[in-house]
Amino acid sequence: MPLRGNTRTAPQLVDLVASGVSDPARLITQIEPVDDVLKAYRTFDAHEPSRVKVALRV
Repeated sequence: MPLRGNTRTAPQLVDLVASGVSDPARLITQIEPVDDVLKAYRTFDAHEPSRVKVALRV
């Protein structure tokens, strides 16, 4: 399964979160253990309306 994403804007997003300007917690709709990373990615990639972002618990 190829990974997709926008690596061009990722550093800017990290900076916004680190500075406190943006709080990504309100976008997280699912938390999965890191061992289930493939399941989490498939859920995210399916673009289900009830799922916005998946966080991995380490």
